[in-house]
Amino acid sequence: MDAWLIWSLVLFVVGLMIVAVEVFLPSGGLLGIVAGLCLIASLVCASQLDGKTWLILAGIEAVCVPSVIVAAFKILPKTSFGRHLFLSPPAQSGNRQASVDRPADAGDSDLASLNGREGTVVTPLRPSGTAEFEGRRISVVSDGVSIEAGARVRVTEVEGNRVVVEAADV
Repeated sequence: MDAWLIWSLVLFVVGLMIVAVEVFLPSGGLLGIVAGLCLIASLVCASQLDGKTWLILAGIEAVCVPSVIVAAFKILPKTSFGRHLFLSPPAQSGNRQASVDRPADAGDSDLASLNGREGTVVTPLRPSGTAEFEGRRISVVSDGVSIEAGARVRVTEVEGNRVVVEAADV
């Protein structure tokens, strides 16, 4: 085998390895520059053979370098170092019971069934707040007036996740 081909392949492999190391060991771009120089040197060595070899290696590099970067980023969160870098997703709780601090999701599909129902205001509506309907706390908005906590309200309109109420004595 020709020495230029061997050097070209060695520099190519070293360049790919340095690209992967750059993902795991951020160096402010220094390792990225060294990797780029190795990959360019690999192309220069390949060009000493003939134009066809240079072109083939350039195509291989164009596919392999992004693939190595993507693979390294997929592996990174699974390493102990990566687990310390990334936040873990919030824990899923099966309990959907509403509380004063956390009203029921406004995206509940059965909000339309509240139309015309009466409930009690839990927090002052100025103009938005929380009201309780049949033991369920729902985020609501008044029809433009302030309504104090404890007052009775009636649902006048449900549009998507927006529940509009008015004072029940009106």
